[in-house]
Amino acid sequence: MKSKKLNNKGFTLMEIIVTLLISSLVMMIAGSLILNSLGYFNKAATTDADKQSLDLLADFVRDQLLYASDVKVLKSNEERPEGNDWKWLYVKDGRLMLGHVDATDSEAYNDDFYNRRILEISAKGFNENRLDLKFIYYKNNDSEKKEVYKTSTTLELLNMEHNKNANPLQAETKNLTDHIIYYRNGEFENKESSGGGEEEPDDTDYDGTVGGEIACKNDSNTDTWSKGKDFKKGTFVEFPQGSGSWYRAIVDINNSQSDPNHNDDGAWKSIIYASIPSVWQTFSAYEKGDVVKYPANGGYYYIKIRDYSPTEKGTPYAPTGGPNDNATWKYIKYEDIPRKTCKIEEDTPTDNSSKTVAGEYERCSSKLLEWEGGQWIYPGEYVYYEGQIYRFIYHVELNWGHLQKDPPGSNANSRNYWKKISEDFDEYSSYFEGDIVKDVDGNYYRVNIAWVSTGEHPKDMVAKGQAGWELIDINDDTISAPACRTTWW
Repeated sequence: MKSKKLNNKGFTLMEIIVTLLISSLVMMIAGSLILNSLGYFNKAATTDADKQSLDLLADFVRDQLLYASDVKVLKSNEERPEGNDWKWLYVKDGRLMLGHVDATDSEAYNDDFYNRRILEISAKGFNENRLDLKFIYYKNNDSEKKEVYKTSTTLELLNMEHNKNANPLQAETKNLTDHIIYYRNGEFENKESSGGGEEEPDDTDYDGTVGGEIACKNDSNTDTWSKGKDFKKGTFVEFPQGSGSWYRAIVDINNSQSDPNHNDDGAWKSIIYASIPSVWQTFSAYEKGDVVKYPANGGYYYIKIRDYSPTEKGTPYAPTGGPNDNATWKYIKYEDIPRKTCKIEEDTPTDNSSKTVAGEYERCSSKLLEWEGGQWIYPGEYVYYEGQIYRFIYHVELNWGHLQKDPPGSNANSRNYWKKISEDFDEYSSYFEGDIVKDVDGNYYRVNIAWVSTGEHPKDMVAKGQAGWELIDINDDTISAPACRTTWW
């Protein structure tokens, strides 16, 4: 038999070297990609943890101060305000500290909460009873003070504003490492009251949600429901009687055969259902600006952005999940819900400013900040600068990397980013379609194109026959306020 010849041919030394070289390069590249990916995900997770932690802390501080009837920001070595009902907040060793009415101090959170970050809080008063709070996390490293995350909030202290004995807040920045915020809640003497008389019911403040409207209920606007009975707009009824479910008439109701729970006419708004306030109900109708909670156990708040319609009720018009979601409701953070008073809005506004840009702050709710260079500002938010309110109208956030740093209303460049919330035309503002302003000739003009950003007065553009503005009769019933647009993009 013939023997088989074995193939003893192997790899040359050069082939082995090249193979090893290629393998090494592949492993180096793969290792680098893996390490970079791990680093990226670790950084992203850390950033998210920092954000959640500081946002939660900011919400806690806000909740502590929001309904305070008196607030004082004093140096650490100053005497505590008189009275045994004061509580206080300050920062010690990068940690938030709480002072209690029994004169004891404690940490608000344990060390694990801070993710090894160092906390810094600053407070600044403006417009007497507004308080701007800034929260910063720094990297816990003695060799460098590196900022890793920051946030801010502005509080409108309405109880303090009405407190006759409260002193206005000082317009200067104070760091809570060497200052202390003292605050207290409780009864106070109202500025508008005289001779110890009671405040008018329609001046009562509430939290801005539909459930908060129950604070507006009084003997003069509360009635008992029965079929075919007439009810005036703003009237409260409990249905069924003794159930703990309260409703409010959205419009004047004449001889209706439908009870509030069925609400066939779309004339009733659910305020409290089965003793639970503010939860969106399928049978309820809602007005523009109403804020509801949805779902009942979810803790999310939504503000209605469409005008009232008696037919817009039921599942298709729910805050989420329905075909009209984006057109009917908008998600809103609890801290951004505008506080309101119990004054009943009339169907036909009598104040011209409500139709003009001057009324935009009331119509289009968003956060109000004090102007400060370097602060992050998002489309639609407002800033307070030199006694005026401006609205940021760019299509992306003001991030200070590529956008202008000039204050609002300061020059032609700032026009691209700001709108002055004023009835009078401002040459350093941009305006959107439907915006109404009054020019120096005393006449009112409305934008009739997508946007105007020239700085030229409306009266001059109309006189030249240029597109952009039209002369209107502000008292014409067909003239209405525009939508809450924040950008021309």
